[in-house]
Amino acid sequence: MFSLLKNVFRQDTNEQIRDERKAQCPYCSSALKKIPGSKTKCPHCGQYIHVRTKMKDRVRVVVTKQEADKIDEEWSNYEGQGGGIAEWGGKEYDAQRKILHKRFGKEPSDQDVAWGVLNARLIKYAQNQNWEEYRFNRMDMGEELESRSSLKHALDTYLEVFYLDLNGPQDISNLVKDNTIKKDSFYTEYLKPFNPEQSGLVTPHVVEKIKSISNKLHLDNDLIHDRFIEHNKTIHKSLKLPLAPKECWLKLKNEISK
Repeated sequence: MFSLLKNVFRQDTNEQIRDERKAQCPYCSSALKKIPGSKTKCPHCGQYIHVRTKMKDRVRVVVTKQEADKIDEEWSNYEGQGGGIAEWGGKEYDAQRKILHKRFGKEPSDQDVAWGVLNARLIKYAQNQNWEEYRFNRMDMGEELESRSSLKHALDTYLEVFYLDLNGPQDISNLVKDNTIKKDSFYTEYLKPFNPEQSGLVTPHVVEKIKSISNKLHLDNDLIHDRFIEHNKTIHKSLKLPLAPKECWLKLKNEISK
């Protein structure tokens, strides 16, 4: 399957986002000079127009503020069901509990077990070049940190997820295993572990997480910039990402200023 950032859902499908944006105000229905690419003000009625990707329909549309908030809420609920914290239990959980019990010499806390599972998954996804799943796992880690009120670490993790999203993470092993793309195929572009041209997009829910925590920590754009660059320069080097943090900062600055 292609990256979530191209397909929207984490599922076995090759359906891509359909662009159904129109050069028309969703409030007053007046014609616009061009199709909106991001938040913009209608020159006719003065209302702010928003652009979103519907989660269920995989459709890029022009919407009102109320409709945008509803779509963002759907994304928020979806991210929260990403296969991580909400589903602890089973063999993976039990195995990690035994490992930590042996290491600590006592019964580990549920938080220790949860974090152990997330770390084990992260290593597995990196080894298998499942970078889409790696990105989801980092999102789960951010939400786990946020639930523990470790806001600074959660923010750094969400800044990393935003950076990964722009670089277009792809599940290479799944593409080959599922015969979606053959190793000897002409379409070698799809075998790149990170491909910003093919699958790099912004996920609104991640932006909202960054804005929310930044507000709680009273961080202005300069301080967010410093954290974004400092944290992601290590990610850029270790994962050999095609886009440098400096190239992505202006995109984030634009998103959090909306």
